[in-house]
Amino acid sequence: MLALLLLAQMWNPSVRSAPLTHNAPTQLLTFGDSKSMNGAGGNVCRPLESLTYWEAHPVTCTRLAKSGYTAALWQADIDADLAGIATVYADILVNLGANDVVVLPAEATWKANMGYVLDALHAWRPVARIFVARVWRTAEVADCDTLDGWIGDLVATRPWAILGVDERTFLEAVSTDVASVSGVLTR
Repeated sequence: MLALLLLAQMWNPSVRSAPLTHNAPTQLLTFGDSKSMNGAGGNVCRPLESLTYWEAHPVTCTRLAKSGYTAALWQADIDADLAGIATVYADILVNLGANDVVVLPAEATWKANMGYVLDALHAWRPVARIFVARVWRTAEVADCDTLDGWIGDLVATRPWAILGVDERTFLEAVSTDVASVSGVLTR
């Protein structure tokens, strides 16, 4: 069920209707913090790897993620980390910010750091669609709402960026008997 909610939010109809012009597997990069990592909590790629989408093209997923990372930490590391990757990605899902809400930085600071990350990804792969997830973290709901507004502002100023999955639509609704879904969600 979680996978279906994720896919429904991430691949909106206006984006899905754009046909792909190649037959190779679509390359997807998930980028961010622990939610983008492979493991018990960072399994966003798994439903995408097992499905096909858009003209029956299979999805091949790669993860570039660092547990505990914030927009500021990625701003410092992203150029060096991207320099070593040769794969050309059709889509990039950025899921970053859950660690920022623990101590929410000033709006201008966070937007500058996250904006740098988004711009670096776009400069690195200018034809890739960049989906930016809106984040959610237990006990940080108000700050997540604030951060998600800032994410909307950043996406609105970048025509190549697309609002992606909204974690509030499925992580808040997770059963209380689930110990951990995302690495930071516990109830």
